[in-house]
Amino acid sequence: MNGPPGEAPPIPIEMLAHNTHYTHNTHNAYNSNPFVNRRKRETERNDSPLDLKETIDVNTVSKEELRNKLMTVYTSIYAIRKEIDLIVSPEGSKQFPARNCRDLYSSHPTLLDGWYWIDPNLGVNSDAIHVFCNMTAGGHTCVAADKLTSNKELMSYKKERNERWFSSLKNGYKITYEEMGSVQLTFLRLLSKRAYQTFTYQCINSVAWYSQQSKSYDYSIKFLGQNNQEFGFRSVIKPEILDDGCKLSNESSTQFMIQTTKPMHLPIVDFWPSDYGLSTQQFGYNVGPICFH
Repeated sequence: MNGPPGEAPPIPIEMLAHNTHYTHNTHNAYNSNPFVNRRKRETERNDSPLDLKETIDVNTVSKEELRNKLMTVYTSIYAIRKEIDLIVSPEGSKQFPARNCRDLYSSHPTLLDGWYWIDPNLGVNSDAIHVFCNMTAGGHTCVAADKLTSNKELMSYKKERNERWFSSLKNGYKITYEEMGSVQLTFLRLLSKRAYQTFTYQCINSVAWYSQQSKSYDYSIKFLGQNNQEFGFRSVIKPEILDDGCKLSNESSTQFMIQTTKPMHLPIVDFWPSDYGLSTQQFGYNVGPICFH
């Protein structure tokens, strides 16, 4: 199987040097070439700078005109070749999105961390999505939650008789990813082997994981992932605790990291707080992007 096409060859120096004269042998070579006088085949490229119906007859045009026509032909071929290269090895632009950041890294390993366009379902580029590519890690694709649901400022909540998910509390809501779209998110999961996401619980006198006062995990929060997968202290898959500042009774934060080898379990769509309800208690949150690799 042949690999992707290489770089298009440079423009011949003879065609670039305006003061260079064609030799007699060069002129004869053009005369003897059976393709020079062949009528050009029509193509579907209406924006081509060439008149593809035109016949080049070296017996009736000057050397300068012939050089200009050949230069135009070569320039057009070079432009088409470059466009084919971008299709085979997309650059991560809106017009030429990659399938995911891993593919972009494989084709262009010198690219830096940053925002690029990808199209996991390989459809039309109109549904391409803007994502952050962690090239330092080898091409991790990171997608942010919708801005309106990705965070919540510190505030007090009334505690009902039965504990419940944050989305069911007054002024609560689910964490959504509608800007990305469910179809692209599904394809991105299918193309990945692992996924991870961070979550920061902001607190004032509200335990997030371990309680220093009760010496227990009775007030630890749990998370709800895609497909109703739960992550918590008593769950099969437990979150990793990066920093647990909320274990003390003060204003602080606790940072969680959820990692899984089953990308269909993420992203985080809800969480279940436990230690709240008093007038001296407040909590908020900030959910990080979900990253696939």
